[in-house]
Amino acid sequence: MYHSTERATERATERATQRASELATDRALERVSLRIVRFLLAMLSCVVLWPLAARCQDSGSEANAFHGNGAEITVTVRDSSGEPISSPATIKLY
Repeated sequence: MYHSTERATERATERATQRASELATDRALERVSLRIVRFLLAMLSCVVLWPLAARCQDSGSEANAFHGNGAEITVTVRDSSGEPISSPATIKLY
């Protein structure tokens, strides 16, 4: 009788160990799956938001190009009819 009780205890211990191992594997798979979902969500948001950021960029014309080492602001001065004045000018900002 003692031998069969010992054997039953061993089987129960083996099953508990196997179940604990299965639970640990399931948790590891859940963590990996969560990491993959987070990564894909970040990539998707970049793909969606990137065109919006590009749309906000300047046209790239020569008038808007960066020249020199300082900051530059392009100002278009128009005459009374609304046409841009063709002669270049220097404007001081205070």
